[in-house]
Amino acid sequence: MRFSTLVSTAAILASSLAHPLEKRTIVNSTEDATSNNDLQASYAKPFAIFQPKVFVINMFEYEAKPWLSAMKFEHNITIPGLSPLYPTIFCTGDYSVCEMTTGEGEINAAASVTAMGLSPLFDLSHTYFLISGIGGGEPQYTTMGSVTFAKYAVQVALEYETAYQDFSNTHANWTSGYWAYGTENPWTYPGNVYGTEVFEVNENLRNRAVELAETATLENGTEANAANRLLYNETAARGLPSVVKCDALTSDNYFTGNTLGDYFSFYASMMTNGSATYCSTAQEDNASLEAFTRLHRYGLTDYNRVVVMRSISDFTRPPPSKSNDTIILILLRNKSLEIVDTIALCKESNVQVDKQTVKIKTKATTHLGIVSNKMKNALYPLSSFTSMYPAQTAKNPGRPTNVQITKVAKDAIEQPIQRSLLVLLAKVLNQNPDMKQSFVAMATGKM
Repeated sequence: MRFSTLVSTAAILASSLAHPLEKRTIVNSTEDATSNNDLQASYAKPFAIFQPKVFVINMFEYEAKPWLSAMKFEHNITIPGLSPLYPTIFCTGDYSVCEMTTGEGEINAAASVTAMGLSPLFDLSHTYFLISGIGGGEPQYTTMGSVTFAKYAVQVALEYETAYQDFSNTHANWTSGYWAYGTENPWTYPGNVYGTEVFEVNENLRNRAVELAETATLENGTEANAANRLLYNETAARGLPSVVKCDALTSDNYFTGNTLGDYFSFYASMMTNGSATYCSTAQEDNASLEAFTRLHRYGLTDYNRVVVMRSISDFTRPPPSKSNDTIILILLRNKSLEIVDTIALCKESNVQVDKQTVKIKTKATTHLGIVSNKMKNALYPLSSFTSMYPAQTAKNPGRPTNVQITKVAKDAIEQPIQRSLLVLLAKVLNQNPDMKQSFVAMATGKM
């Protein structure tokens, strides 16, 4: 009988024969999960095949690449319910360490983690989970290339929201257009809660993870990274990368700037009674933690064995000298950087996983250092952005027809999320030959 047939048969039997047992003793939130040896569960998986010690959870390919390239993953396991973009779980030869990629955003994360936890092929009741992603960093507490470990994850976008033009005349003292559900102002604790607004992970385990991470040597990054850090006044932002204990904000929206940064920092503190210190952003953490909470209720996972780690890829606020550039900061950050085939994860570190050493290595760049001031200024005025779209043709819908695009941009134009920025960038480059030459040199690593 083929192995795939055996696996399918085992999955069917596990689904049909899983039965309730004695309710599991919940690990106290202040107790180190490693000291709990309770094997009882409220729902067992008697035919589970895989029992990994550690499960690494990434959200997109550039977070997964360092793990997949550094460790020898010999087994590919496909289960129902994972992201169509990332349908495979990878495991080492002895299945002690596995990795999965959820897909970006809260919905993808919740769906994929739930599918993993419910799979009858995996017994995850004693598995440690490392949520390993990148995120924006608050310059007051961290800098690019730092690694943060959260105790709290706060879902900040789960609020009312209105545009500045709609509240500025009637509520001049409001600092942003956000205010909590069931309230009438931005300074009041929510009157209505959904139950996913705040999660607290096992602090003892978090602290142990920090102790191990602090033995690593973090990469300082490129000269551009160093120059970008010096644009800030905060001591942490200007310093070298380090391991930091601080907390994460979850929002499907990419946000930047002082206005939202100040409000969300206040909101995170309010939601945790002053306990949370916001320093990193994320799109998925609360969603993943909610899935782990539900799985924990039935003994399928142990919530007290979850660690949330975010490496800082960029700053959440512009430096003082560019405080009016919030829009351009968004346009030039994150996925737009893929046109030069780099990823803003400024570190090269050794992370301890049991007795194995995993070397994380990736290229580094910066959203401000990548584009010269001359190019940035040429992109203005942004009011003319929409008029810069070229005509479309039936043969090549969405493809520029009246601009000459460099090969770097042309290779990436197929990605819709980058198209508008690349069209704008190509127009600027074609109008500035010297700038175009410099950009191509920079993109190909010849600068």
